[in-house]
Amino acid sequence: MVGLIQALRAGAARIGAGDLGQRISIKTGDELESLADQFNEMGARLQESYADLENKVEQRTAELCPCSSRRRPRKCSR
Repeated sequence: MVGLIQALRAGAARIGAGDLGQRISIKTGDELESLADQFNEMGARLQESYADLENKVEQRTAELCPCSSRRRPRKCSR
């Protein structure tokens, strides 16, 4: 049981530190597994939210400065 709690704590700490791709694998069929699943879902949702936000920023930047490009970033003349 202590090892499972330590695995849960370590996984949650990595997610909290920004490693949103971290997944916690606990297969106990009880509350610990449910908690691990919730951390995994939270990490996946945060990862998706960050990706959506990055896309929105990129789109908005392109709207404001058409000279910006992902391949060749240039300073906008505006």
